[in-house]
Amino acid sequence: MVRNALEKAGIVQGIAPEGVTPKPAADLQKEQKAPEAPGKNTYAQKIEARKERYRALSDKTRARAKAHIEQARRMADAIPFGQPILVGHHSEGRDRRYRARIHQNFGKGFDLLKKAEYYERRAKGVNDYAISADDPDAVKKLRERVENLKSSQERMKAANAAIRKHQKDGPEAQQAALEHLGFKPEQAQQILTPDVMGTVGFASYSLSNNNANIRRLEERIQILGKAQALEDRETPYAWGTVRENREINRIQFRFEDKPDEAVRKLMKSSGFRWAPSESAWQRQWTGNAVYAARDVIKKLDALMPPEQAAAAPDSAHRLDNAPAPKSHAVNPSDAIRDPSAALAAAIKDRDGDWYQLSVQENDGRLVGTLQRRDAETGLVETMPASVFQPDVNYGVVARFERESGELLAVGLSRGRDGGVELKVFSQSRDAAVFAWQRIHEYPGHLRANEALQKVPDHREGKVIEQALGVDPKMLDPLPVREAYKSPARLQERQKQQGVEF
Repeated sequence: MVRNALEKAGIVQGIAPEGVTPKPAADLQKEQKAPEAPGKNTYAQKIEARKERYRALSDKTRARAKAHIEQARRMADAIPFGQPILVGHHSEGRDRRYRARIHQNFGKGFDLLKKAEYYERRAKGVNDYAISADDPDAVKKLRERVENLKSSQERMKAANAAIRKHQKDGPEAQQAALEHLGFKPEQAQQILTPDVMGTVGFASYSLSNNNANIRRLEERIQILGKAQALEDRETPYAWGTVRENREINRIQFRFEDKPDEAVRKLMKSSGFRWAPSESAWQRQWTGNAVYAARDVIKKLDALMPPEQAAAAPDSAHRLDNAPAPKSHAVNPSDAIRDPSAALAAAIKDRDGDWYQLSVQENDGRLVGTLQRRDAETGLVETMPASVFQPDVNYGVVARFERESGELLAVGLSRGRDGGVELKVFSQSRDAAVFAWQRIHEYPGHLRANEALQKVPDHREGKVIEQALGVDPKMLDPLPVREAYKSPARLQERQKQQGVEF
């Protein structure tokens, strides 16, 4: 794709070049113990601390694994080579228990080695290339990246123009023209080498994808610029306070005491997670988070007794009555939506992580919310809501962004069985442009809730049918057709579709 084309030309894209000699472990330890550079902001220090935390966990776990394995070896050395268990002897039970402890120690050691490798992958997976909205220098970094991409775009266009101009003069003249533009001889030779399609120079898709990436980054710069103009404020309520924390880019809910199970479930379902370091339920401050916070505030007010609700502050200063940001694309209704009138689907990726999609109608459009549950830690990440847009290949598509900056695309399209299939794509971390890759083996299947099944002429059902081209009544949770009545066939189909978490 574009990154390969740019690497072929030697154009810098902010990615570390291949062939760099890694530093020795001793030098890395010295750098790790060195104090933080004064130029690093708090976000950069937090990312570095996260890497160090995973590295420390990996070293600690590996040391524990080594201790278990060494203990098992010492115990095994005490048994003479080839010594069997003396069946019927008074030592049989003790010998079996001794050998079982050896087996357990080996098993614990190998399990801990796998866990240490997992922590190493997590440390390497901390994405330095992605630019998070939490970074105070995000706008500056995005502008620098845009300038690099624009410079690359002009250089690719100039190279293609030089190749066309000297096409009749032969390859030697073309290589001389490319070297005149600043390309090294080996780079110019690679550019002039035809690809599998016989294209010489930079392919048209390289230029178009690079332009699309420039437009995407420029749009994000505008959004972040508006977000930086927002003010930091804290609003009191009868049940606690809500702070729009500009410093750490979070919306925070604080309660006087530990909330009950119903309130905790409400906070989690709305994307808020408990942060012990802040002693608050918080979520990244985005337009979607503002809408979610307003909905939570209304529901918390409804749970309050009348005498406590009367002590609430003036509604003119409440977050749920604040004007909606104009830059956001979703305009949810003021009324609390019936959670049963929605579509849902779950899918499992190749790493064992689960993705849960919830779809609702919103002002005549389909709005989706995507959740991801980590297979190792069990932590659930709720991504901001996104609007589904028509797509030529996949029916309707919505894009979601994780807190790490990774982009996900969710497509809903008609399946062979008459239902709606769910497919999730991820952008490669190392790619400078959109290189979408499917993250799962089998597609998921969209299922309708009970309200869409039983209520005739449902308002949301009409919008869903118009957008997806499928009657929601056909999206039943478990098909009852003859082809799926056998238990073996049903288990196979459930395995392909995934289950809800």
